[in-house]
Amino acid sequence: MIKIVVYSRLKKECTLMFYKRVTNLKFDPTFLPVVVTSFTSFLILYKFINPYFSKMLVNTFQTLTDAQKVDWSTRVNSSINSFTVGIICVYMMLADRGLAANPLLYKSYLLKTNLSFVIGYLLSDTVISIVHYKKIGDSFTMAHHLVSMYAFAYVLTLNVMPYFANFRLLAELSTPLVNIRWFLDTLKYPKSSKAFVLNGVLMTLVFFFVRIVAMPIYWWKVYTVAITPLWSHMGHFRYVLIYVCIVLDLINLYWFSKMMNPLTWFDQGHGGTYLLTVVSISSIVCFVLGFITQNHSQVDKLWSLLPPIYCLIVFVCSPFQPRVLIMTVLAWMWGLRLSYNFARKDGYTWAGEDYRWPILRKIVNNRFLFELFNLTFISTFQNILLLFIACPIYYVASHRTAPLNAWDFVCTGLFLFFFAVEVTADQQQWNFHGDKKAKRPGTKDGFLQQGLFRYSRHPNFFSEICLWWIFYAFTFSAQPFSYINWTILGTISLTALINGSTTFTESVSAQKYPKYKQYQQTTSRLIPWWPSK
Repeated sequence: MIKIVVYSRLKKECTLMFYKRVTNLKFDPTFLPVVVTSFTSFLILYKFINPYFSKMLVNTFQTLTDAQKVDWSTRVNSSINSFTVGIICVYMMLADRGLAANPLLYKSYLLKTNLSFVIGYLLSDTVISIVHYKKIGDSFTMAHHLVSMYAFAYVLTLNVMPYFANFRLLAELSTPLVNIRWFLDTLKYPKSSKAFVLNGVLMTLVFFFVRIVAMPIYWWKVYTVAITPLWSHMGHFRYVLIYVCIVLDLINLYWFSKMMNPLTWFDQGHGGTYLLTVVSISSIVCFVLGFITQNHSQVDKLWSLLPPIYCLIVFVCSPFQPRVLIMTVLAWMWGLRLSYNFARKDGYTWAGEDYRWPILRKIVNNRFLFELFNLTFISTFQNILLLFIACPIYYVASHRTAPLNAWDFVCTGLFLFFFAVEVTADQQQWNFHGDKKAKRPGTKDGFLQQGLFRYSRHPNFFSEICLWWIFYAFTFSAQPFSYINWTILGTISLTALINGSTTFTESVSAQKYPKYKQYQQTTSRLIPWWPSK
């Protein structure tokens, strides 16, 4: 009984404290029309417009229960709000450099308008939830809305921490896809349907980017301002910023783990779960390190390591197969040789960075835009690509019916041949750069034109492409007459990446070396051929 009384008093005191803090905030009247307009618009949408168009566009809408109809309409509102707010947040990150430069005190009319729009939506959704509490009432959602409104009102009133308010709203971009999942489920779409699967994949990817990958960036920014003297003048809200966001991030991690459950289909006893875990961790680590250090060669350091590791995982997690063993040995030969070549060029040093990234950063000349490129392409796409080029071994391990045959030995022989070509090309290039540094004769043009480079401007790139097409060709033996399978995506993507990278590399070389354009006219780009006169 005593515990109940104490708890009751504590609850009243906390409620009173919260009320006083809210009432002490003097809302900026400039943005009151935005709040009122947003609030009114969402109520009109909920009551009239959403039901009207839902009946028109969805044949089975009328068969839903009253509770489902209420929930449906509120989720339409939620999607409209989230999409609108999310797009504005992305725009501000891309276009407004002052926001990142002054994250604690920057004043932005657009940001305040966006926050006012959100407050109006949250007020409308709170009213709807109270009116229909028995149908869709949720105390957690109500608490979320109250805390969010208080936080945004705090930012609006005191003009503090605009960057962090904007950053947290980026997470709203995943909400429409979460709502679409609910719509499909309510309409009884099969979970195996194309719409359900496509939405599930998109939802997981967007959720991963805006809620999971964003975490270390957010907390790094918190750290950079927390060590400044200005941080202590931010009031009690700085504690809300930390503790509430920790809770939100833990919830996001929990929900993401639930989203990943359907991906267990990938693991058929051949280490699929381990592969997905490694590629996820690697993507996040590469992005975070690149973001913090501004050295965007983190994936480059893993390029020769991850495919052999993926092959080893499949080999260890699968029943013994000679073909899988051969592919694993070949992958490790490739990885060890490439790692050696990378190491002797100081690629594994902390400061080691591919010379092309600084050039590309200058071309982009926008920190946020380049970090978006870092997130999507450098860290995520390339890590996924490294998994996919190794996936032929997963395909082979999954099809154990065919024994070793002549085709396996043909592939092995071809792999070893192009492996030798790549080793030779890299060694010739290494020797040339040594001679160039020593200013020996034959290096005045600045680039190699002898040996294999007389017949191809990039014989090592050509060999690299051939090696992974041969690696893919091992799947033909595993399942005869299946010449095209899903693992070809990795090989095609690698071919496209190397071609694109070659184009960029040559544009740099053409600017750096006066005679390089003449070399381009006389020598084949990739496929070795006799030079033209």
